[in-house]
Amino acid sequence: MSTYNDLTQLLRDTYDGDAWGNVMEALFESAGHMHARGLSIPATWLYSPGAGGDGTDPECIWYDFCKEATDDALVKFATMLARYSTKLTVAGRDY
Repeated sequence: MSTYNDLTQLLRDTYDGDAWGNVMEALFESAGHMHARGLSIPATWLYSPGAGGDGTDPECIWYDFCKEATDDALVKFATMLARYSTKLTVAGRDY
């Protein structure tokens, strides 16, 4: 099982200088797994899984970690990512 600490460590380990891109990739995959599990996703995230799938991407680096995460760890991680993405937007580091 992936814990919140495992997920945040992977975020640090995979950081490539593109904070916005790294956060968005992790957030989209986390939200996809939340959707696939039937977990509540805040409306403020404006999340939609898109056509033809459950919102997860087996080729994403985050797929196995999110799949193995507990519900609590996944929700906590995705919530942290959403908050961080807001901070990046306010700082003008989004695109």
